[in-house]
Amino acid sequence: MATIEIINDVEEIEIGEQFSLEFNVVLEATESLDSVEIVPEYNDPGVSVQSNIVSGSFSEDTFQPDPNSITYLEDGLIKTADDWDSLPEPSSIDIVEWNAPETIIKDIGYTVTALVTDSMTMEQTEVTDIFPITLYGSYSVWAEQLRNYT
Repeated sequence: MATIEIINDVEEIEIGEQFSLEFNVVLEATESLDSVEIVPEYNDPGVSVQSNIVSGSFSEDTFQPDPNSITYLEDGLIKTADDWDSLPEPSSIDIVEWNAPETIIKDIGYTVTALVTDSMTMEQTEVTDIFPITLYGSYSVWAEQLRNYT
């Protein structure tokens, strides 16, 4: 029976780091490969899937602060915002608190499915395997946003 293997195994990457995963379908002597499909658990605009290869780099937007993560004082009232772009002008408010995401680690799986036909029986079989990678974020993106805001 056919199996799916990863040629260049990448288990951990950091935000912005270039990576490439290549998958190979190992066939028995009587089998032929009909198709291969790779489905990411998480879609990122910086990562592309072409044929049997996943490559690119995860964008900084992969990790987002929780809603209402920024607390600020405006005209004597405590208010909250989801992100730096939704805040009023810096001169009109005081930032009281900002809560970065507690966890900036994400496990992302790639499901690889191959359709294989056995030439002896003409039976088509689906072979599926999941290949996980761990993505590590960085607080530097949000630190820079805070510096740029004030």
